[in-house]
Amino acid sequence: MLTMNYTYRIYPNVVQQTELRSWLETCRGIYNYALRELKDWIASRKCSVERCSLCDRAPTIFAEDLNVTGLKRGMLRTDCVDAAFGQFLSLTEWVCWKRGVYFAKVNPNGTSQTCPSCLATVSKGLEVREHHCPECGYRTHRDRAAAEMVLRRGLENVVTQGLWGTETACQVGLSGVYDLDKWRGARIPNRETGKPAL
Repeated sequence: MLTMNYTYRIYPNVVQQTELRSWLETCRGIYNYALRELKDWIASRKCSVERCSLCDRAPTIFAEDLNVTGLKRGMLRTDCVDAAFGQFLSLTEWVCWKRGVYFAKVNPNGTSQTCPSCLATVSKGLEVREHHCPECGYRTHRDRAAAEMVLRRGLENVVTQGLWGTETACQVGLSGVYDLDKWRGARIPNRETGKPAL
């Protein structure tokens, strides 16, 4: 059996061409207006690096080392892509480097399931928004407990690995290292770190 398909092309006449051009110009104008409004709205809420209050208030910033590629494959993939976690973390890291603030990523496993006070494992579902530890009685919001665990793990990494453990190509030592030294109350001599004295 042979099936024949025909494709027809309709050529508009002069009146129809004028009408189509008119509609396309109207659509282009509306699109450009909406784009201008969006760009103006973004520009009015943009925070420059010089005005970043997060870096002014904190000498160190720790974040969970999220598997951004894995988040894109899950049930909430569109929400995770829209939130742009990877872009946010890389931008935060760059701003911290630019402002001289120490930034590090920590292991994200179990941060919301571990009590920051006694380190006991407290299993809870996503619908439970309050952290309550049966071991020590510590009670707080779940997100705050997770943030406290991220801070605790970050400080443990800094103490166990040493302040000069990681270097990037664009800095001699870790940014914010002097603030961390003051914060910990200890100075590491250059002879111990292998760095030249400046």
